[in-house]
Amino acid sequence: MVDRRAARPYLLANRTPTIEAPNLTLLGRLQRHQSLIRCAVVSPDASFAITGGDDCRVCIWDFKSGVLVREFIDVPDRVFSMAMSLNGRMLVTGLADGSLALWCLKSSRLVHHRRGHEGITHAVDVTADGGRTLSGGDDGSVLLWDGITAEILHREGDL
Repeated sequence: MVDRRAARPYLLANRTPTIEAPNLTLLGRLQRHQSLIRCAVVSPDASFAITGGDDCRVCIWDFKSGVLVREFIDVPDRVFSMAMSLNGRMLVTGLADGSLALWCLKSSRLVHHRRGHEGITHAVDVTADGGRTLSGGDDGSVLLWDGITAEILHREGDL
């Protein structure tokens, strides 16, 4: 029997190389959410972490101890995405109803809640200075928001 791979060495050359991941160790579990967790961010100084999901909660955790520090229970809808400003003062969440919510992390207060997408807001990010927020949604649109007022500055195609 003839080994066809030997006759066609290009079949072996096109294989994706295997990359070995470093050994990861589970340090603990953060348990508070009552359903699926869809997103998580770590603060720039690695002092706290924030999680959000289908239970319409945003939880803030002490990153070293794993203790729940604060919980936002007045979240308008399920949380699908989140991003934090580099100074760790503002959190942006993308919600299931197509809206964007801006939170002040110091006061745990919802500062702005604005609808922009038709369907879920799947992706959000914040500029380094916190002045602009970008979002992407189920509707295929990309929106540029003012990071202070949460007003839509541009829709896809206007950028």
